[in-house]
Amino acid sequence: MAKLPSLIKKQSQKQLLLTVVLVLYIITNVNVPQPLAGMVDSTMGNIVVVLLALAVLLTENTVLGVLAVIAAFELIKRSSVRTGSNGIRRFLPSEEKKEQHYSALNQFPITLEEEMVHNMVPMVADPLMTDASYKPVMNASHNASDL
Repeated sequence: MAKLPSLIKKQSQKQLLLTVVLVLYIITNVNVPQPLAGMVDSTMGNIVVVLLALAVLLTENTVLGVLAVIAAFELIKRSSVRTGSNGIRRFLPSEEKKEQHYSALNQFPITLEEEMVHNMVPMVADPLMTDASYKPVMNASHNASDL
């Protein structure tokens, strides 16, 4: 606590104002506007927000930089809640989980037919073809073409 006044004295008025705004944003539960949430809740938007927070961390006062990183995290989190992608990530099952669930449902016991086919002795040779006492007869085709 003794160092707090020295940290505040080192900041300019703009830095102090930005610190107050960031603290208010972090503490209060301010909803992110839908157009801004849509832009932030993308890969490119997340990269831009993180880069801006890191730029503030590296160029400005340490306290202001840490607050900027925390505010950036909150902005990304609130944007994902606002657009609904947070709920999709948390509650919709992934393909791996669905595959595990379906494979657990598709485990059937071996049926009697499968067991009997498995236990059958395989045929070693073709059965002998005997000469039949009948001959095949073809009916009249009524001028139909052969297939």
